[in-house]
Amino acid sequence: MKPYRSTPRRARLGLATALLLAVPAAGQSPAPGLSLLDAVTTTLSEQPDIRLLNRQVDIAAGDLEAQRGIFDTTLGSQFLRQRDETPLNSTQAVPDLFEALRNDTTRLGVSASQLFRFGLTLTPSVSFDKTTTNLPDALVENRYGLGLTATQPLLRGRGRKAAAVGEIAQGHELLAVRAELGHGVAQSVLRTVQAYWNYVATVRALAIVSDAEDRFGNMRDEAEALIQADQMPAADIKQLKANLASRTGSRLQAEQQVLEARHALGLAMGLPVEQFDALPVPADDFPAVAADLPQPAQADLFVPAALARRGDLQAATRRIEAAGALLESARNGIQPKLDLQLRVGYKGLAEGSGTGRYFAAFGEGLAGPDVAAAVTFQFPPSNRAAEGQLARSTAVMDQARTAAFDRERQVRSGVTVALADLATAGRRVAIAAETAALFREAVDDEQQKVRLGLGTVVDLIFTQDSLTSALIDEVQARFGYALALARLRYETGTLLAGESDRPQLDPAALTTAPAVPR
Repeated sequence: MKPYRSTPRRARLGLATALLLAVPAAGQSPAPGLSLLDAVTTTLSEQPDIRLLNRQVDIAAGDLEAQRGIFDTTLGSQFLRQRDETPLNSTQAVPDLFEALRNDTTRLGVSASQLFRFGLTLTPSVSFDKTTTNLPDALVENRYGLGLTATQPLLRGRGRKAAAVGEIAQGHELLAVRAELGHGVAQSVLRTVQAYWNYVATVRALAIVSDAEDRFGNMRDEAEALIQADQMPAADIKQLKANLASRTGSRLQAEQQVLEARHALGLAMGLPVEQFDALPVPADDFPAVAADLPQPAQADLFVPAALARRGDLQAATRRIEAAGALLESARNGIQPKLDLQLRVGYKGLAEGSGTGRYFAAFGEGLAGPDVAAAVTFQFPPSNRAAEGQLARSTAVMDQARTAAFDRERQVRSGVTVALADLATAGRRVAIAAETAALFREAVDDEQQKVRLGLGTVVDLIFTQDSLTSALIDEVQARFGYALALARLRYETGTLLAGESDRPQLDPAALTTAPAVPR
């Protein structure tokens, strides 16, 4: 019997060979292709979810500016021309001169209103009135008025927490939305990292099954030659053909998985669909397993830091603050309305019809000050509107607290599980690599047995299949380790650097475990 030699069946110039060559072994320089950093950088600039979150921040900032607008100074003006005709009785009327008293008034007024954040409203005003009559020898009267009105709530609406509640609550909401932006960016980056490693895993798997298909094709060709030379039973060819057909089916399935992984990565990066098929093969290999991985027993060190960094938890906390401001305002709204109003003013009078006399009253004939004080009280016997608002605000506060509590639970659990997953993934990589190495040796042994006539083709086929499974399992183990790294970074809030509302990309964080907090 001729010795079995595993020689290349034919040179493959298609997709499988290109993908195999594009994935370098550990320690080798990467071939040209799409790097993980390139994929994440594209995500940050192209992902629609991130753009939507940025627009949400703009909306919240606009709402805050609108709430601040109620404290803007409001200016007003008035110009009035008025004529009054008052009929006179027979003793007052002068035949052929006038039978009615006519008053013509021209008024020019300017006012302003300013609401302060503690509830006080100030309203200064200035007015100029010019009055003429049809009475004989009547002088034109030019009157001037200057006034200042101050209104201060004593119960409902008193204080900053009542008057400025909209601004306070919306300020917390803006901070919450900004924190959600940082967390949303981290989620988008995590999805891209996961999709990239899945792309790497499917490409490597395709290379493995394509290589297996080539090997079994070579074995079939050599078996057919041995059968024709009467050095191998004809029945053995059936096993080889069946296994080759199975390998071909595995390759077709792997090619489909590569296509799906490429599209999933394109979606995660935010690219247009027409660019998905043009994505290069991945240039990066899976990260090597670090020797000093954080351990599950260190969860108590990671959890507090994660609680402080996670943007989603910060957003939940801010919404508690916003709900608290609205609740306090709603409690204030239950009170009766009791306002104190003070007014002080001066008046002036100047006579004469000249244009210059119209404003002369500003400095002539001043009288005053006029002073007035008033207290107004309003109390609806059935204050259902305020009671309904209080009930609603109480429920919103309970919702916010429950959401924050639930988010904290998830963060604590997520960190603990991610630490355990990383430790397990690291051990699984070592086991899978050892298994693959042993099956490589087993294949060499079986090939030697066949050469010596001590082994069978069936045994070699079984060992080759086991090696293929072991290689794919090693890829999956390294894939799982890469995912575990990214997941731990995400759960601990360290996938991105910087503050939660101003995230920054740290390339090292994409492929390394976070340092143990001190």
